Amino acid sequence: MHMPNSSGASIPFLRRLNPFTKLALFTAITINVFLLDGLPTLCAVLAVLVAMVPAAHPPRNVVRALIAVMLFSLPWTALIFGLSGWNHPDGHLTGFLFGLERMAEYMLRIACLLTANLILIFSTPLRDMTAALRAAGIPDKAVLFLTTIVRFVPLSLQEAKRILDMQRCRGFRARRLVNPANLLPIVVPLFISHLKKASDMSLTLEIRHFAWNRCEHRPRQRLAVLDAAGIAGAVILLLVPLIPMNLLTH
Repeated sequence: MHMPNSSGASIPFLRRLNPFTKLALFTAITINVFLLDGLPTLCAVLAVLVAMVPAAHPPRNVVRALIAVMLFSLPWTALIFGLSGWNHPDGHLTGFLFGLERMAEYMLRIACLLTANLILIFSTPLRDMTAALRAAGIPDKAVLFLTTIVRFVPLSLQEAKRILDMQRCRGFRARRLVNPANLLPIVVPLFISHLKKASDMSLTLEIRHFAWNRCEHRPRQRLAVLDAAGIAGAVILLLVPLIPMNLLTH
């Protein structure tokens, strides 16, 4: 399985940023995306994130799998949101269009979240991220929890792509995925694979005598000027949705 490139980011800006700063920006973008309203604003955020994806050099199979998942879920999501507005006071057609508009905002938010996660994971080595979080005084249990969460989506996409390739060798065709019932040959092995990895990780931690409350020296990391600017940007991103719209228009 392909792991994130250990050389870090591929452009100076991402390479010079402290992993803790990247995680702060990722958290701010995630919260900000779900607080912002309006298709133009969400499209602008997604465009900026998509422009940064090539700089992180994620594996092509992960990008293709992410796009495939989004496209596959689009018809079903549109159907669900469209039917949710069926009882609109202004009529069925108006309610259906209203549901499609809500669906577009929902899909844009999910796309922004997944794209930001992709950039974070493939521009930051896991070792650097773990060291930065531990240096910030975060408990080891929380560090393991956070690093597992942020790596879940990219690694799951890689594993799903591997399982799909194996099923293709057995005669499975990707176009069959249009029918949700045909997802079982992909979902079941993926679920079992995650259970096996969780068991292996638990066993590894036990063999290495990993202690949650172990007190040991934590490496110190210095934040550069660029990191201070990044953290300030994260704070600004969190404050922007809280500003009343009437103040922004004046």
